[in-house]
Formats: sequence, structure tokens, C-alpha cells
Amino acid sequence: MKRKLMSIAIFAIIMAFLAVAILIFNNLGNWLIKSDQTKKADLIFILLGPVPDRALQSYDLYKAGFAEKIVFANEFQFGSEQLKPYGITLENTASVFKRTLIQLGVKPEDVEILPQVTSSTQEEAIALRAHLSDNPGIKKVLLVTSSYHSRRTAMIFKKALKKTNPGVEIISVPSSYTVFDAEKWWKQRDSAKMVVLEYVKLMNFLLIERFRL
Repeated sequence: MKRKLMSIAIFAIIMAFLAVAILIFNNLGNWLIKSDQTKKADLIFILLGPVPDRALQSYDLYKAGFAEKIVFANEFQFGSEQLKPYGITLENTASVFKRTLIQLGVKPEDVEILPQVTSSTQEEAIALRAHLSDNPGIKKVLLVTSSYHSRRTAMIFKKALKKTNPGVEIISVPSSYTVFDAEKWWKQRDSAKMVVLEYVKLMNFLLIERFRL
């Protein structure tokens, strides 16, 4: 009788563990998306990366009057100095963002590329931190990036501003235009790659990078 009860208990524990594991697995994609309540802010800050979804989301916010300024960091272009002797300047993501936003309808004077050249989300957070120090009147920032990138981005930016700009509110606005299946991410190759890569980068931030901000 005791063996039977023990077997039932073990089976129940295994089934409960599997149920929890499946629930966590199914929600890995959804958890990556950090969406705050959108509110009027002093500026929109776009993360460098895929242009279409991030530019469209930023334009929607701008057009709706949530902010009058769109800002993003400059981008490091590896090897671009090798072409300078030939008089060739490579176009980077920042310049593509600016041109795209203007073509969508944003006034040129409302688009600003920060001087800092960056190559990671952490460096972009540092660039924004410097901008906020030079502009103490900024108190609310709408943070726009691709949906799967939004939770890690919000964590990085909040950590970067915690000591130097504690009064600044970071509002995460993941792009609704991102092609990412958060519900069934494992069934779609690109979505699966995004999820795996994001969790790897998230672990890197939690274990290493956050101590450098």
C-alpha cells in the first residue's frame, strides 16, 4: 500500500513538474515583451537594429503626439575607415533611420542622432544617459525597439539611469510591427532564433554587463 501511494505521489510530482515546464516553455516568447502604458513623454528613443518595425512604431507615437522629438545613437560601422581613402562613406543604421523617419513624415528638425558611436544596447543606454545629463529637463522617455528585444532593453536602460538619472521614467513601447510569434515561437524558425538569442544575451547582462553600467 505504501509503495502504491509513493508511486502515485512520484507520478503526481513528475506530472506537476512537466505541466510547469510546459507552461514556462510556452511563455518564453511572451515574457520577452515588456509593454508599459503609453503616455506623453519628452522624447522617443529608438534602439538601433531592424529599421521597418522600429521606425513605424516611432512614427506612430510621434504622429499621435506622444512626443515631439525622436532620438537615437550613432552606429559603429566596422571597417568603414578602410574606405575613407577612397572617398567612400558607408551608410549606417542611424542614417537609414533618419531618412526613413523623414520620408514617413517626421520633420527633419525633430530627428536627432546622438554623437556617441555605439555597437551594443548597453552603449546606447550610456549614450542616452549622457544626453539626459546635458538635458535635465527630460523626465519621460518612450523606449522603442522590436517586441522580442523590449524586456532586456528596459532592464538595461533602467539600470543605466538608476544612479545618475533616477527621476527619469523609462516607458517601454515594443513595436507592434515586429514579425515575431510570441505565442508559438518554437514553430517558426526566425522567432525561435530570436528567443534563444535574447535569453543568451539576457543572461550575459544579468551575470556580467549590468555591473559595468
